[in-house]
Amino acid sequence: VVSINESPVRRGFLAAGTDDGNVWISTNDGGAGSLRQAILDANANAGSDTINFNIAGPSLKIQPQLGLPDITDPVVIDGSTQPGFSGVPIVELNGSMSAVRALFVNAPGSIIRSLVINGFSTGAIVIGPAAAGSHVEGCYIGTDVTGKIAIPNTGPGVSVFSSNNVIGGTTLSARNVISGNSEAGVQVKLFCCTGTNNSITGNVIQGNYIGVTAQGDKALGNQREGVLITTAANDASVVNTLVGGTTPGAGNVISGNNFDGISIGSFTTTSTTVQGNRIGTSANGMAKIANGGDGIHIDLGNSNVIGGSAPGAGNIISGNGTVASGTGRGNGISVGSLNNIIQGNFIGTDATGTGPLPNLINGIAGGRNTTVGGMGAGEGNVIAFNGLSGISINGSLATANSYRGNSIHSNGTLTSPFTPGIGIDLGPFGPTANDPGDSDSGANNLQNFPVITSVTAGGSSTNVKGSLNSSASSSFNLDFYRNSACDPSGSGEGEHLIGSALVTTDAQGNANFDATFAVATAASELLTATATDPSGNTSEFSPCATVGTIGLSIGDVSALEGDSGTTSFSFPVTLQSAATQAVVVTFATQVGTAVPSVDFGATS
Repeated sequence: VVSINESPVRRGFLAAGTDDGNVWISTNDGGAGSLRQAILDANANAGSDTINFNIAGPSLKIQPQLGLPDITDPVVIDGSTQPGFSGVPIVELNGSMSAVRALFVNAPGSIIRSLVINGFSTGAIVIGPAAAGSHVEGCYIGTDVTGKIAIPNTGPGVSVFSSNNVIGGTTLSARNVISGNSEAGVQVKLFCCTGTNNSITGNVIQGNYIGVTAQGDKALGNQREGVLITTAANDASVVNTLVGGTTPGAGNVISGNNFDGISIGSFTTTSTTVQGNRIGTSANGMAKIANGGDGIHIDLGNSNVIGGSAPGAGNIISGNGTVASGTGRGNGISVGSLNNIIQGNFIGTDATGTGPLPNLINGIAGGRNTTVGGMGAGEGNVIAFNGLSGISINGSLATANSYRGNSIHSNGTLTSPFTPGIGIDLGPFGPTANDPGDSDSGANNLQNFPVITSVTAGGSSTNVKGSLNSSASSSFNLDFYRNSACDPSGSGEGEHLIGSALVTTDAQGNANFDATFAVATAASELLTATATDPSGNTSEFSPCATVGTIGLSIGDVSALEGDSGTTSFSFPVTLQSAATQAVVVTFATQVGTAVPSVDFGATS
């Protein structure tokens, strides 16, 4: 039996079966006592109405044979009112006998609460263009009543086509389980401008389990994305969507889906915020439940924020990518757009930030004008244990990407046939050598890295000396990191930031540095450094330097080559600090514009 009450004043409806302000209905599909009739009566009665449940049983399954009426007047359909409800939904709305979606909500401020909705042909719940400010909470969508077995809705679990709607919430009772559906779990999408509705904004997806069971410990994936946010026309926009949040309970678990965990689509999809979620892991963040593609895939949508420095803002983005997924993806975060900020996340680790849950390929791939980390409190990401590189970008358009203040280490776990990854890879695979004057082009303009020539550890301080050759008469931020190990390539990563220094190159593009930081460094540790230019282009990590290294400086020499005979060059080699034993210098020539055996004899 279902009752409908109008809020705030209870009034009866002019329909058969009215009794003391209620319309009593059953699990039948039509006529007095049916959910269908209850929706029709609510639509006919102006104002917000409530549909309460009191089904006598034994079955609590409602199976419409035709599509239920669209909801055109505000209504609360509240499955939690069914006797026997104890925190999880027990009233089941099953579409195995219907050829359409379950509920089309097209009235503002409506609420769908605590229903199991499964087996429908064109999706479960549609929040239509006129339904702004509606809520879906406490439902199981695409599963059976246990939340453990998929009974797919053919189509998305929840589709949102208007503004300021909330899917889920921050309380346990508001959590939806949206799993097992044949398309995306939740899609926030605008196909085109319909009348004046050419933009939707302010939608919130919080506290849900999307692609996992109700227990949050096993995959029950949606067959496409966990969350899809996009438009399908250049005159439509989707802006200011929030996935998760910093409030306790706001984060979603988005794992086990066949495609990407979260996909942010077209270039008119902007200013999405993703915070506090577990993407590719179990609910406790300690086990891998992979999304088949990327954890977060930002296609063309600009100006998004992934994580943040505030408490609770960081996401765990780990364990994503499966070899057999067919998506060709598997990065923690893939970025194909501009002006994104990625801060405060664990990417490739478990919830402790120390244990490995690697993403299949890179921690972060791609981007332009992207800020990854930062020098403020809480801004740095932990990017570790990923299959190839911690961060990988390639191509001359991928510039102005700033990578500062992160903990990047232990990447390159994927075995042959791939080249072992490195901490920051400006492409192609492996370390990119510095070039004189830093005139080459490519990702981040192939910014040259600093060369560390001396590391001296005191009781509570570390002194680092070296040089940078790059663009002339420019300022660079140099960031220094200590590491427990070096990559097989000899280049390092950046496990622990120890400090930064600002240097300015001279007219020849050279700058020396001599910086002391109030950080103790163990003799077993290795130091690396990066350089970031004024436009935000960060270099790869430098080769590793051991603590206690006696640094060398090699002076520049110039001479006329001449057209015949042999000209000798003498390079001054200077120890930068006193040595207590013999020092052996091994050197090699590096080919620039001169041609070996024609212009010079290469000697090593």
